[in-house]
Amino acid sequence: TERSIAVRTHRMSWTTLAVVVSLFAAWATPAEAALPGDCVVLARVTSLDRALKDTGALMAQVQPGVNDQMLAMLLGQALKNPTLNGIDRTKPIFAVVLDPMKHGSKPVALVVPLSDRVQFEQALLSAMTKADRPDGLTSFTTARGKELFVAYADGQVIVAWAAPACQGAL
Repeated sequence: TERSIAVRTHRMSWTTLAVVVSLFAAWATPAEAALPGDCVVLARVTSLDRALKDTGALMAQVQPGVNDQMLAMLLGQALKNPTLNGIDRTKPIFAVVLDPMKHGSKPVALVVPLSDRVQFEQALLSAMTKADRPDGLTSFTTARGKELFVAYADGQVIVAWAAPACQGAL
């Protein structure tokens, strides 16, 4: 079908974006958590494992061969943690989109429950270098200079691709 052809022609970065958006859009429910004042979108997935399984089944209808393990790997690549080590995949995960006028061109943050903070950081350190920042955030940088910003709160990690988004989601 036309949609199937379009999906095949997208590059990996567009596929990753589509997977992340579909994970959060398909299972979004009203959040009970307090929102940052400049939050424009909040999506909640009640269980990452369930969302990956259901999205994998849906994507397999459009793109044969796609499954939940492949989607987990794509999400892991976006989080710079390919095997999702230290992430509690049974608890809710949130995507927060903040006002881009206040938080710049990358206003997205993920709030991810942790099962083991040490394992999570070790996974990031396998491919990145760590630096503690004076603003309380921790940055992880790849060899190519791409940064990932994290902050820890209440058994969760806030992950963002820009420091202002990470600070805004706290």
